[in-house]
Amino acid sequence: MDQRTFEEWAAKRRLPPGLTLDRRNSLWPYIRRYGLRPLKRHGFSAAMWMLGEYQRGIADALDVQLGEGLIPVPGLAPALDGLSILHLSALHLGMLEGTQQAVEAAVRDVQVDICVMTGDYAPRFNRQTTSVIEGIRQILAGVETRYGVFATLGNYD
Repeated sequence: MDQRTFEEWAAKRRLPPGLTLDRRNSLWPYIRRYGLRPLKRHGFSAAMWMLGEYQRGIADALDVQLGEGLIPVPGLAPALDGLSILHLSALHLGMLEGTQQAVEAAVRDVQVDICVMTGDYAPRFNRQTTSVIEGIRQILAGVETRYGVFATLGNYD
């Protein structure tokens, strides 16, 4: 937002007593010094760690749940009605310790018609291919499919 737009916006607002919008008497220098600079220096993860969101995010990532749902498809051939599909996506194996084991436990003994895997198996481009492929094999060892597994690469692969 440029300065003129900001001033036009500010002119329409009622300010609390004692607060002004010029740079000398506003809260902006304090926000920049004690809020934005530490974030820029130490990164987003440091702020999330301080707020407790980092630990919650890791716990959520490792809490893999298998969900079921019906997807109505108009004009679907009657022979395909009731087809069960297991969709695995964005596994990012090797990024977070325990992810592979959590996914394995969630899909163990699952029986489906088709399993589709839609990419982002590794956390970054330079991840060793052999370890990612071995992780996928271990995950799929517990899945029983009627028609097989179909996969495509993602933008990380």
